[in-house]
Amino acid sequence: MTVVDRTRPGRRGSPELRAGPQVADRDGGPPVLLWSWSLDELGETLRRHACGATLSPEEAARAARFRSRRTADDYVTSHLAARVALAEVLGVPSGDVVLGRLPCPGCGDAHHGPPGVLEPRSDWRISLSRTRGYAVLAALEGAPLGVDVEAPRALSVDVLADVTLTPAERSHLLALPAPAQLAGFYRTWTRKEAVLKAIGVGIAGGVDTIDVRADLDGAVLVRHGVGSESVEWLVRDLDLGHGLVAAVAQPSDSAGQVHPRDIFQSSLFRAGQNGD
Repeated sequence: MTVVDRTRPGRRGSPELRAGPQVADRDGGPPVLLWSWSLDELGETLRRHACGATLSPEEAARAARFRSRRTADDYVTSHLAARVALAEVLGVPSGDVVLGRLPCPGCGDAHHGPPGVLEPRSDWRISLSRTRGYAVLAALEGAPLGVDVEAPRALSVDVLADVTLTPAERSHLLALPAPAQLAGFYRTWTRKEAVLKAIGVGIAGGVDTIDVRADLDGAVLVRHGVGSESVEWLVRDLDLGHGLVAAVAQPSDSAGQVHPRDIFQSSLFRAGQNGD
């Protein structure tokens, strides 16, 4: 029987964690802090409050390269909001939170490694994901993690399955009734992205080489890594509402509960400027 741990729903939809029985005794580690928000609503909140957060020159340059104004606005909103959320955890003004890239675990290049908190120095690791209209931030102290969120849209499941899924995943997915295949693909995809982000290589790590047990509901254990280094990851599906599909991954030996946080209740937003 699958155990469903339902967090108390928040006014803007706190995540629901679905945990399988194989990990019922693996929740004694540090908690995963999870924020999810509507980009439209949060963008408006950021415009009303001067919270002190600013983008790095690299982030500002990337935002300027987006052809779509909406995409650029969503990128800026997500990265400013991440600073507001993390400032509360780190106990510093949001303007003091410096985000950047950590070295890539595959080649050591810091230009395309996983996102990280560069200042203030700490053991916190982060993962940020954005889709149409929504974004999710996950943070964990002392261990890497990855989160992915998708707003499903119509696509050619059979075509994408050939290039993104393992043979076992593809067989399971295409055996589902046609109406269930799209949801099945997105669940498989978000699990894969979550693991590859946790490893620190993103989809360049080979989405078709990692099997995330799409045939199993609830939490799953997945072994994958870079080169000869293999890590067992705990992967959990998240119900964020709004028709979104999401998953979070972390090392199984540091598995803790997922703690939803409401960024709109941040003291920085309530007070307008760094809690003053």
